[in-house]
Amino acid sequence: MIEFDVYAYLSNHPDLVAMVGDEIYPIILPQREEPYPYDWAGITYFLVSHPEVYSKDGPAGLSFPRLQISVWSNAYTKAKQVAELVKKVMHGYAEFATKEGENDIYEPDTKLYHIPLDFIIQHKE
Repeated sequence: MIEFDVYAYLSNHPDLVAMVGDEIYPIILPQREEPYPYDWAGITYFLVSHPEVYSKDGPAGLSFPRLQISVWSNAYTKAKQVAELVKKVMHGYAEFATKEGENDIYEPDTKLYHIPLDFIIQHKE
């Protein structure tokens, strides 16, 4: 599954690991008992959609999954730095990976900055 491949790719990239450690999670951040440490950052990822290409003979063996990789941090500057690195890293992931969208959001309930990045990846089945 593409989301597991992307997780393995991100969690083994040395520059990204230097910035977020092992704070890469599927779908949601885990709940914490203690506040986030100063200048903390983490990443979540999930599959948004997985359209497949079909021909008249059936599946063509090609798909264009859309994956959201969200950067979270309690410091806006750190969130932006990690988001820029994620974009750079993802452009090296596949022969064809397009960043489709990006937003800057502040989540007042968690007091975290959130930058969701949407990528469309050409993927051979």
